[in-house]
Amino acid sequence: MKSIKSTLSLVTIISFLNFSIFAAEPLQPPPLQENQLNIVTLPIPCPLSQQKQEVKEIFDDNLSQPKEEPLRIELSLMPSEREAKNFIKDRGLDFISEGHEKSDHDVVPKIGLSIDGGGIRGLMPAKWLKMLEEELEKVDIKTPLYNVFDYVGGTSIGGILALGVAANLPTANLISFFKEEGHNIFPKHKKITYSVQYMDFFGLVRHWYNASSLEHLLQANFKEMSLKEAKTNVLVTACTTKGKPWTFTNGEEYGDYKIWEVARSTSAAPTFFEAYKPSLHGELQDFSLVDGGMWINNPSTLIAASLVKEYQGGSFNPQSISILSLGTGESPTKAIPDSAGMVHAKSFVDALMTSHSIGNHTMMTQLFGDNYFRINPTLENPIALNKVNQSVLETLESCANRQENREIIKAFVERNKEIIKDKLERNSSSYY
Repeated sequence: MKSIKSTLSLVTIISFLNFSIFAAEPLQPPPLQENQLNIVTLPIPCPLSQQKQEVKEIFDDNLSQPKEEPLRIELSLMPSEREAKNFIKDRGLDFISEGHEKSDHDVVPKIGLSIDGGGIRGLMPAKWLKMLEEELEKVDIKTPLYNVFDYVGGTSIGGILALGVAANLPTANLISFFKEEGHNIFPKHKKITYSVQYMDFFGLVRHWYNASSLEHLLQANFKEMSLKEAKTNVLVTACTTKGKPWTFTNGEEYGDYKIWEVARSTSAAPTFFEAYKPSLHGELQDFSLVDGGMWINNPSTLIAASLVKEYQGGSFNPQSISILSLGTGESPTKAIPDSAGMVHAKSFVDALMTSHSIGNHTMMTQLFGDNYFRINPTLENPIALNKVNQSVLETLESCANRQENREIIKAFVERNKEIIKDKLERNSSSYY
């Protein structure tokens, strides 16, 4: 009887897939009501026969694997515009929050660091952090990077790198995340077993990797350090599994959270890793977290607004703020093929995060002008977030080492070297 029930369950699932995915015309979900979630569904314009073959390959592949870790196919969510707008306003990060006026001579210049998400392409911003150290030393500034920035932040792998800066991890360690550990985080030969969950509105997403290697790497580097022990202000983005924007900061509200768990939360990219719930639940009792790139892959606007809120009393003075924004490269071609189906979900996530980065970059350029330094080179060929091999690593290093990237870092250092030296002198005086 148990085997009959299991067979019937499988038939029910396959029948559901045939009805929703294999339909000649994709079914449209009912219109969203107020306060409902904005759900991302994948376009399926490819021929019916191709769709069937793609999904058949997924199931055949997983049925042949040892049953160690369940394959989860879940709903992929992103916040609606209203949710994101309200969240930013509630956190006072909208540049128009009420604050007291300050004259220019009352405002001490501040510097922020923002790092995009981008999977294995995070090797490039890791290299640029090392490059920044080299350029600072050339102007006699020898200090940990956390002393350079008043606020650091990032999304996904960018969040991990920002937390690395805040925790004073050596840049060599950050680079090794990719060169030495990348193949463990995104293994070529995956072991994923068969287990399916289907959700309403037919939004199906697959998790391709077990996150244990990533978690071990984060724990080995950050150990038991909590956010309140961060050596500079930090902001890391995430998104709840209920479609709500989320940020972690090292203030009183989230200070007790372990840094490695925050890093794991921000890097839980849908279709790559399963959502994560930190052990210290707090407000997260009823939901888990996924990659912040679902709503803001380039968090430079949040870093800038945090500086305004923290140091300018909410009064926006762009001339007193300098932002270094590190991207993870732009693909020169379309990320999603014309025949996109369910198995192209990873390309969909990549394209979604890229579009968010472009929008925020445009806004930052308009708001801050020459005080906004952005490095985000165009890649000669698309590089998937989970593509790890020696050729890819060499390509990323070559792209990172382009002279035009170093010139942007030099310009950032030249613009801010006196500000940094003054800050170090003030900190040294207050210490004694």
